[in-house]
Amino acid sequence: MIRHVVMFKYQEEAEGNDKKYNLNKTKELLEKLQGKVEEIKYLHVGLNDDEADNSNYDLVLTVDVESISDLNAYQINPDHALVGKFIKKVAMARACVDYRV
Repeated sequence: MIRHVVMFKYQEEAEGNDKKYNLNKTKELLEKLQGKVEEIKYLHVGLNDDEADNSNYDLVLTVDVESISDLNAYQINPDHALVGKFIKKVAMARACVDYRV
């Protein structure tokens, strides 16, 4: 099993919306991938708590897939690519790690 963990830091405003709106939209879009991308075995999206340090990253995505080849298939999936296009417009930083569990 491969765990794919990605964190994003968002712009205060982007695409005509504030950070909170864009974070919630991203969360909704990512959560919809679970039923659309067959390689996903587990998916969770977390948002940094409003009371937590605002220097933290704003969103974390955790996805479990069976193998590296499944991870590669997930990453080029058209539904995933659409979400990625939106994220690239509203995020200003990304950090990622893929590891075996």
